[in-house]
Amino acid sequence: LLCVVHTNGIHYVRARFCVCSDAPPSDIQVLSAGLYPSTQIKVETVFSQAVLNEFLLAKLECHVTANSFYSMLRRQTSPAFPDILPDRYRELLRCSRQWSWLKLQKWSGAAFDDAEGQSPAPGGLVSFCAACPQPGKNLPQEWQREPDQYACRWRFQIRLIQDGNFKAEHLLYKSLGSDVRLSDGQGFMVTSAPFKSHVNATQHMPVPVREFVLCTLCVFR
Repeated sequence: LLCVVHTNGIHYVRARFCVCSDAPPSDIQVLSAGLYPSTQIKVETVFSQAVLNEFLLAKLECHVTANSFYSMLRRQTSPAFPDILPDRYRELLRCSRQWSWLKLQKWSGAAFDDAEGQSPAPGGLVSFCAACPQPGKNLPQEWQREPDQYACRWRFQIRLIQDGNFKAEHLLYKSLGSDVRLSDGQGFMVTSAPFKSHVNATQHMPVPVREFVLCTLCVFR
């Protein structure tokens, strides 16, 4: 029996995999059927693409947790006795994270960065920002020869704002070994290894502090 999690509930379906000599692995057969396996070794639970898309949308717009979403599916399948259904909460967490990563690679066109689509370029999973000044893309060819005046410098500056995001504390894992990075350095954050090397090399360097005092006449002149 194959446990199938769909938008209308949790079901058990009799399935028989192809065992021919040239047959693909069981997880590939499940993917060919439009389902996503919870494991690549011995497939016993699968999620439909529709339920994974629905969970990602509910998580984004309604801030629904994976536990609440799966409890809703259990209640939808058996309103009177939802506890008799199998608990696939951990499988939903793992598959939804993998599914989100695969869709991000699809939307960003990561397959064009590499012939096999295995290693996107650094920052390749991020959408292009037309507002950030980038030489050769949205800056004039001789932008460095512009007069060094306050009235012109602001056009070629990147302003970084540090915000006190207390939710970032939830990203700290108790065990670093359980934190598997699917896209290390391919998003907005830099690669972890060069970042740690930079921090270790510059942790004792003094930070220069510069203050700019401009009068009102200089700003609006």
